[in-house]
Amino acid sequence: MKTKILIAAEHSPDKIVPLTLEMIACVKEIKRQIQAQVVVAVLGKDVLPQAGALAAEAGIDVIAVTGDSLEKYSAEAYISALYELACELRPDLIIIPHSPRGYDYAPQVAVKLNAACISGVAELIFYDGKIGFRRQGFHGKMAITIESSKPVTVITVLPGAFRYAGKIAERKGAVTIRKTQVMLDATRFVGTIRAEEQNTNLRDAETIIAAGKGIEKIENVELLNELAQVFPKSAIAGSRAACDQGWIAQSLQIGLTGKTVAPKLYIACGISGALQHIAGMKDSQTIVAINRDPAAAFFQYADFGVVEDINIFIPALIMEFREKKV
Repeated sequence: MKTKILIAAEHSPDKIVPLTLEMIACVKEIKRQIQAQVVVAVLGKDVLPQAGALAAEAGIDVIAVTGDSLEKYSAEAYISALYELACELRPDLIIIPHSPRGYDYAPQVAVKLNAACISGVAELIFYDGKIGFRRQGFHGKMAITIESSKPVTVITVLPGAFRYAGKIAERKGAVTIRKTQVMLDATRFVGTIRAEEQNTNLRDAETIIAAGKGIEKIENVELLNELAQVFPKSAIAGSRAACDQGWIAQSLQIGLTGKTVAPKLYIACGISGALQHIAGMKDSQTIVAINRDPAAAFFQYADFGVVEDINIFIPALIMEFREKKV
């Protein structure tokens, strides 16, 4: 018996975003282990171009769900439209991106369908014909594998967890149009304010020194600035925790809800290593983690790990650099 899978695509006004292709890569991994029937839903008022492009690119069947209420994103419209579609298609697994939009509506879709909801999935584990969904827990200190006990499961897939490496099938996928008459009763669109791009140097930096909650106080940011001065084309950044503390500007946040960077050298100072942060810097050429906690998850992703207090190690490192220059 085939497992039915429904993917909820993420898209901008004019194109499908890379995270949608990563969800297709997740499904491709499932299809290597079990028989599955897959369809992608693209929601919006006029999304036929995006649906056609996705069907051709990924070799997968796509449903363009259209309606006036879907012109602008709202959780209410997405929940109602996906619920209608799920009642029609009867999927066993619904895959939604772990993005600000996705984790806004995914839990409520699960509630309406009386389904399990597993967020932040980073890996799949297969055993006895079943799928285990792996995610991080306890602030990145443990990897947890969860098996759904419900007939229907909703998951959100973490950005960067699965790499798209080509079509599911060599054929061009079929595109179907579904019109929805969803009415918005509880919400109305007011407007969109886009954040200004203030840190072009962060994108251009060859070395990024990133602060986490583990640096403990704002005064230690100056220590990171001193280290940054050792490297040409360097910049300071921070994890969400450091930015929420006010130690680092929000515009310099790295991760799922911040910027994505890929410098030649990334030095993480006091960052635990939650997957939300890893998603924003995983393509860095060389990764160094400095943390007092030897169990910090960041060490799993680092090329070099230093278990030490930054107040001890960074001054010693700066002194070593200065002596080499003399």
